[in-house]
Amino acid sequence: MSTPRDVTARSYSLLTVAVVVRNDPTGLASTLASLASAWQPNTECLVLDGSDDPRSIEDVVATCSSIKASVRWSEPRGVYPAMNDALTHAHGEYVWFVNAGDRAHSDSSISAVLRILEKRPLWAYGQVCFVDDRGRTFLPRPFDYQREKRSAFSRGRFPPHQGTVAATQVMRDLGGFDESFEVAADYAMMLKLSQLGDPAESHEVWADFFEGGLSTIRWRRAINEFHRARMDILCPSGIDLVKEHAAVAREFLMQAAGRSLNSIRK
Repeated sequence: MSTPRDVTARSYSLLTVAVVVRNDPTGLASTLASLASAWQPNTECLVLDGSDDPRSIEDVVATCSSIKASVRWSEPRGVYPAMNDALTHAHGEYVWFVNAGDRAHSDSSISAVLRILEKRPLWAYGQVCFVDDRGRTFLPRPFDYQREKRSAFSRGRFPPHQGTVAATQVMRDLGGFDESFEVAADYAMMLKLSQLGDPAESHEVWADFFEGGLSTIRWRRAINEFHRARMDILCPSGIDLVKEHAAVAREFLMQAAGRSLNSIRK
């Protein structure tokens, strides 16, 4: 599938950084400050706001004039409807979705994203640093796409959307994010993209992701939704279907054991 540009030359950017926020001006300020320090030409910032008081978000954006972010208010219906709204209005050839509170990992983060996009991949991913509720950071081992692909993406590892960039028009052609998922629509999008082609990979760290979102808190629902996405999109059968159910059972056991151990350590 091609990645056509459906915007005018005047409004065209290679990359749209879409920041989704709801009632979190402090988190948005942190995100925009990190983006401003890493900002590059040929990039636009779109803030998709679902806050009860839009003026609080507009005030934050106004203080970060260096990146000239645009703000669009959207009726608060959840994170994936907001991401779909941002997808509709993005001018960039590619979109990078982040949440208010997430941060560009370093001053070179956007440069790293743009470098890999110069090759015009269908989609691409980089590394993401995780930050827990105590401010402790954890950098997982690099995501091995081919290894996960061989296991039909059933091992519980995938690039979060803070570390994934995809062609805007391709995501639109795929119907955007499936809003029937509460926590796994970005994972389902990754599976759909994987059916079209393999991503380009960056070994550089793009973003700091603050844990505590729905997929972290509601891990049982996350595992179930990941399973549903694989069933709907990959359509396993025969021995692959047996492996899929076994993988889900294994992931439940591993997650439960890990949380029990963390509880003891605390």
